[in-house]
Amino acid sequence: MNYALVLFATGKILEKLQLKEAYLNIVESLFSEKVVPRHIQLLDQDEGRPDSAVDYNEEEVAEMTAVVNRIVQSCSVVPEKTKYFFIPKTSLTKCKCGDVLGFKVLVDEALVFTGEKGKEQALKRFISKTGRRCVGRLTLPERGQLSGCLHVQRRLFSTEILSNNDEAYEETRESSFWGCPQRE
Repeated sequence: MNYALVLFATGKILEKLQLKEAYLNIVESLFSEKVVPRHIQLLDQDEGRPDSAVDYNEEEVAEMTAVVNRIVQSCSVVPEKTKYFFIPKTSLTKCKCGDVLGFKVLVDEALVFTGEKGKEQALKRFISKTGRRCVGRLTLPERGQLSGCLHVQRRLFSTEILSNNDEAYEETRESSFWGCPQRE
């Protein structure tokens, strides 16, 4: 938050009300004695800790990894229904994620599909803060480019999950549900 801007706006409001001379000194002292020290205290709590470092215990890591695995496995079972929010394999260069699979995690899409309601923000934070990749954009067939999608590196999944996923989506590609003509 830009406290200088808040203070400036407060001064302008007091000026319009013709109360600037009576109250601006009180507001300034409140900011310098109460607001700014609290803000500095909050910033000091994170000192020496990079922004991307988040401490997850083993149980939390296992739980969030299981959520991601359930999403991927569920999407592999019925790929025709998941094509609007899941991409099984893509290579992203703009965000430097590399070879990933991706999905839109809106509460009415991937999480609802797997029955994981209410975990959208936790899942996004887990993926981005633990270096499993990022939250970014994906271009989905028939929907175009969407933001707020998770990119998860394929190398983090077991070969069994990846092969099941690739097989399921290869079959649907051959039936051309992606809406693109198939090359022969």
